[in-house]
Amino acid sequence: MAPGYPATLRTLSPRLAAVAARLEGPEPVADVGTDHGRLALHLAASRPGRRVYALDRSSRALAVARRHLEELDPHDRAALSLSLHRGEGLLPLAPGTVSAVAVAGMGGHSVAGILRGAAAHLPHLRRLVLQPNDHVPTVRSTLHALGLPLVAETVVWERGRPYAILVAEGPPRGELPRPEAAAFLVGPCLAEAPEPGVDRWLAREVQRLEAVLAAARAGGAPPPDEATALLGALRSVRARRAARLEREHAPEEPGSSA
Repeated sequence: MAPGYPATLRTLSPRLAAVAARLEGPEPVADVGTDHGRLALHLAASRPGRRVYALDRSSRALAVARRHLEELDPHDRAALSLSLHRGEGLLPLAPGTVSAVAVAGMGGHSVAGILRGAAAHLPHLRRLVLQPNDHVPTVRSTLHALGLPLVAETVVWERGRPYAILVAEGPPRGELPRPEAAAFLVGPCLAEAPEPGVDRWLAREVQRLEAVLAAARAGGAPPPDEATALLGALRSVRARRAARLEREHAPEEPGSSA
């Protein structure tokens, strides 16, 4: 982003920066639930000529986004292909307007609702980058039900809190193979995510669930089924990540290089 931009608009939070990093292509993109508009501004400014649509159902949020847009130098503002639209989800846009979508900073049930309400748009989408604040398993299962496979996932920390970043590919592929139930609890792509924030999150969640199960046993109660399943899934992901790391750092066998 140009150095002439206000400092508040040049820098994205870690979670929004992670979303933007997964939307670097030239395709037209919608920022659904744009709020203050910083992600949409970044997407438009970082890729000149890319069409960006900032959408929000809140007129107050769009007023803030518009104010940020007006803070730009008129020359910089005129160079952006960015427009603001009020409405629910992708409904303000005609199907086929965009081929990439970002939905960041809202609850998982809201993200899932936006996906379910975008049936007319899904056949035209090629990339979806989602950052739900909670209920991440609901978002994973909704993507699966809509035939949109997850291709990447990671965890980004911001102000001491972990945020999941999910990347799915479109258009819908029809009925996807049914994964293990635990795949919705813990992202199936997390084992391959390179970011160290994933290991920090896994360690914290394993410790938390071990404490939950220990407390249940100490109180004579049966261990909660969901906590037991989630702990098993987390341990499996940690094991796969450890195995991958071991393979990557294993010494090369003599004669194996070209």
